[in-house]
Amino acid sequence: MSEINTWLVNAAIFFVVLAFIISIASMIKFPSILIKLIVLEVITNLLMAGVALWALVNHQAIFIDICLTLALIMFLGIVAYYQFLAKGSLTNADP
Repeated sequence: MSEINTWLVNAAIFFVVLAFIISIASMIKFPSILIKLIVLEVITNLLMAGVALWALVNHQAIFIDICLTLALIMFLGIVAYYQFLAKGSLTNADP
């Protein structure tokens, strides 16, 4: 990598780690379950960003595809959990 690319990757790693620390602190501080779910989603996205940066540094493009797949699965899981919190069940059947 050239010098400017190395500098940009290092800056991106720094900001991902900083956002991760802030996310962990906010998860500990706020008592609301909905805020904790949002922070959990942010943390998983930051972890995927870290994996993508690692793939960039090590020239392993397959990990980008894995990150995209995991992001989709995580998004569907969070939507299902929000629906469960809102309705009390995952089905549309009314009791």
